[in-house]
Amino acid sequence: MMALNRHHHWKKPTPVTVVVPLFNEADGIPHLAQALSRLDRALRPRYAPTYLLIDDGSTDATVVTAKTCFADWLRVRILSHPENRGIARAIETGLRAAQTEFVCSLDADCTYDPLVLLPMLHLLEEGADLVTASPYHPLGKVEQVPAWRLALSRGASLLYRTVLRTRLHTFTSCCRAYRRSVVVNLLLRNGGFTGIAELLARLLLEGGNVAEQPAVLRVRRFGQSKMRILRVFLGHCLLLTELAVVHAFKHLTLSAPRRVLRHAPHHPGPQRHAQQLLCNQNSKGHHDTNCNT
Repeated sequence: MMALNRHHHWKKPTPVTVVVPLFNEADGIPHLAQALSRLDRALRPRYAPTYLLIDDGSTDATVVTAKTCFADWLRVRILSHPENRGIARAIETGLRAAQTEFVCSLDADCTYDPLVLLPMLHLLEEGADLVTASPYHPLGKVEQVPAWRLALSRGASLLYRTVLRTRLHTFTSCCRAYRRSVVVNLLLRNGGFTGIAELLARLLLEGGNVAEQPAVLRVRRFGQSKMRILRVFLGHCLLLTELAVVHAFKHLTLSAPRRVLRHAPHHPGPQRHAQQLLCNQNSKGHHDTNCNT
């Protein structure tokens, strides 16, 4: 009878795909394999993970090294772009290739501890459409990150927060968990680092339910950053300008009176604010929660 009861309460593992963009990351692949091995053990038995490594046109030994380090992994696929398209395009490729509803993306340099994906997946199960790791959340942390990168990333996140009128603290983190059916068809104009912020912003404009998980962002240990500062800066400026116009137009459209009606119908706000599902802030109607440029 005891055995029957245990069998009755057994729950089938939830399928999850972990997407890792790669661009000239040959030196860090062995460390990545060790980190994903720890993640794989932590995810089971609640989740059934598979892994998509997206090579974004690497010119070094990234693909060869990945094939060697993951040779014994049965649930790893390596997909390659014929040329470098940018980190947002690599994640986009992973989202489209995934065959699971829950998809995560993770930096190849493991500047975020991969284990942070566990509480992020729990937030997806609670109803979030997207969960982002958030070092700029009051409970998040940054360790030894170069000042130039921190200024660009934190500054951009603050501007997106202001333009979109949301309580989210971080827009530039690649460490995320997604509900695939909600985000896979979002059209991105930017393929590089700016596209990471664009995906989150466009989801918010469509009323998506976004959560953030406080996390620690650490300095890269292997290889070099692929970011081009001027290009990313200009990309953020153009995107912020576009979003400001779109957000203002949407607000005016939704709040404009309908002259053909004697009584204007009630309209909800222009968008639902992102739900923050972990941290204890006193925000009305919200629970609190969290490839970084």
